[in-house]
Amino acid sequence: MPEPPQLTPLDVEKQRFYSQLLSDVRASHPIAKVEPGHPAEETHFGRLYPRSRSFGHRPTLMAIEGNDGPDASIKKKKKKKRKLISRGELSDRIAVTTALILCCLVTDPVFMATVRSLEVYLDLLSQPCRAVHILLTCNRIPHKVQTVALRKGENRTAEFTKLNPMKKVPVMVDNSFTLTESDAILKYLASKYDIPEHWYPWQPERRARVDEYTAWHHTNTRPHAAEVFILEVLVPIQTSSQVDQVVLDGALAQLDDTLDKLESMFLRRQPFLCGDDITVADLLAVCELMQPAASGRDVLLKHPQLQRWRSRVQAAVGDSFHQAHAILFTIRDRHRAKL
Repeated sequence: MPEPPQLTPLDVEKQRFYSQLLSDVRASHPIAKVEPGHPAEETHFGRLYPRSRSFGHRPTLMAIEGNDGPDASIKKKKKKKRKLISRGELSDRIAVTTALILCCLVTDPVFMATVRSLEVYLDLLSQPCRAVHILLTCNRIPHKVQTVALRKGENRTAEFTKLNPMKKVPVMVDNSFTLTESDAILKYLASKYDIPEHWYPWQPERRARVDEYTAWHHTNTRPHAAEVFILEVLVPIQTSSQVDQVVLDGALAQLDDTLDKLESMFLRRQPFLCGDDITVADLLAVCELMQPAASGRDVLLKHPQLQRWRSRVQAAVGDSFHQAHAILFTIRDRHRAKL
């Protein structure tokens, strides 16, 4: 193979010409030092290589040599061997880094204000409040619960009335944004926070199915299940009277008709009310149908298909279901003890 050509230093006139075209451009090939033989050459080199003194030598003109020529001034550096680390060491480093980041975030008032900005005002004896509570806890959405005891009239205080003039729970405050209806709160949380999409689907048809049930829910499942709870639990406690069995039987018949429609119109042969995945519609429905359990009554006893649906909902949300219903189960146990 023929040896590469070696170029000699440029004369002064050519140096001036190229200095105008290539001002402050460095050679991109290995270079060799050539002492300037004239003040003009040194001046030209200062223009081309103004930072060359940082390398510890006088400014000199550089002539291009062959890549492997004997006079090459820059030698190829040997590649340093990478130090390999074990998986365990890598995991330890990641853990330490994560801990440091979390420590920084916890001490950052802006970050903590963001984390603590979501507040919900709840009474877990309220069916819609339990639905909101389950969605928050099973999806680990950071929030703070402000308990509002309806039985003590805490919903009628001046402070709470400012939040919700209707004096009802639940109420959600996200930074400066206040929302008062459970249906709206559930859909807002599912839309804003990073939780699985199935809770309130983005796909128009699937979302419409959820909206369809929640619209039907407030004039069917909710009032009919609540009526049984009121007649069998609340009225006897508030009036110290016996249950009016005739009125209660009428309410139970109405609820059974609603449950038949719930099976035929919504559940049909699918696992959940609005399809193959759990949605906020299932939370609203299951919390409502659990309310008569305060008296020990299982309204789904004659509806095995709805019983299986309830079991699937409980399995899907895990411990959040029992946490939300703990107070209701306590009332049930006390009611049974009196019988």
